[in-house]
Amino acid sequence: MAAAQLLRVGHPLRRGSFQNPSGINRESSGRVACTTAAVIDPRTKAVDAVHGFTLIEVLVAMVLMILICLGVAPLFAMAVAGARVARFQTFATILAAARLEQLRSLTFAYEVRPSMTPIERTDITTNLSGEFATPDGPGLLESPAGTLDANVPPYVDYIDGKGAWVGTGPSPDPHAVFIRRWAVHRDPTDPERSLTLQVLVVAVADEEARRAGPRVLTGREALLVTTVSRKARR
Repeated sequence: MAAAQLLRVGHPLRRGSFQNPSGINRESSGRVACTTAAVIDPRTKAVDAVHGFTLIEVLVAMVLMILICLGVAPLFAMAVAGARVARFQTFATILAAARLEQLRSLTFAYEVRPSMTPIERTDITTNLSGEFATPDGPGLLESPAGTLDANVPPYVDYIDGKGAWVGTGPSPDPHAVFIRRWAVHRDPTDPERSLTLQVLVVAVADEEARRAGPRVLTGREALLVTTVSRKARR
């Protein structure tokens, strides 16, 4: 008995043709006709076809994929949260740097003239708390204590999520996303020639959440500090 028999699948063989193990019919005319065949094991009478995945294998693969996704999902959540905090802090730093540059641009110098003693020139009138600078403010005068911890006009203004000015005063505007505060202090080691400038930008949501407790940095704020010295100007 042969090891395997061929099962003819398709149309019956024409007269004068024969079937070989390769599944190709060769007719007497010399033309070749392809047929489909499957191998049957004579012992089991079962068709030896190409094996696919069983249901158990598919279920096991799905379980493994679910476990992998569950392990990776928290990493994606952490990455999204970190990107959001970084974007928020970057925006706050830009707002703080802009106000710090405005403070640095105010007059704080010596006016030098020939045959005269240098004269101190300090801006004591510019108000930076509005949308545009006005001449009704304190300039670079010593700021009161606590201007970085509370909303003390004219050392505070409010910015929306797009970076636009939306107001000033003791209470934030409803559209405000950031609170920007600043302070001006004379350097105790050289009060006549040096000033310390500080700008703090905090989120309105963070400020409201910590009203009942001590005001501590949460990691989303931006605090910039610099020192300016009085220089000669001709």
